[in-house]
Amino acid sequence: EQQPLQQLQQQLQQPVEQVGVPAHPAAAAADLAEQSLSEVEEGKLRAALAQREAALLRQEGENFLLKSQVQQLEQHREEAGRDAQLCVAQLAQALQLLESANVRAPLKAEVDRARALVASARRGLGRLAGATSGKDRGGVGNDHGAAARTGGPRGAGNSDRRSAPRGRPRSPRGPAGPRAPRPGGGAT
Repeated sequence: EQQPLQQLQQQLQQPVEQVGVPAHPAAAAADLAEQSLSEVEEGKLRAALAQREAALLRQEGENFLLKSQVQQLEQHREEAGRDAQLCVAQLAQALQLLESANVRAPLKAEVDRARALVASARRGLGRLAGATSGKDRGGVGNDHGAAARTGGPRGAGNSDRRSAPRGRPRSPRGPAGPRAPRPGGGAT
């Protein structure tokens, strides 16, 4: 009988925390409140993280779309540069034809005006071709005959693959007086 009584007395003398009951109920409530606050904060942090991840995914999608648009624009730019170079070559050929027709044309003023317009259009297209494909050619913008030498990007039926003339066209002024008849044609 002595032993169980002594054990009971010893248990009564032990501090309350060792038995499993909190010594101060207020401290237990504070611990519980801290745990619930940390859970609330954790929930808020998880929600904020989910929002940021969604925003990041949205930005990645937008970046992908923008990259594909940039690629399309670069392709259009390259096509425009090739088309402009082809136009430059065609205008160079037209200018050569006008130069050769100028000698026998009765309306010199109209031919001169047409030549000036073609030359101006050729210079403008040359600038356009240089601006659009300057990155590809290292910034050289005065390569007017590139499409004529290669036959153009699409082989646009250019049977004459000579390079475009460099520099200014020759003056139509030649020696005055009657001209010798041309082979295969009448005198001019």
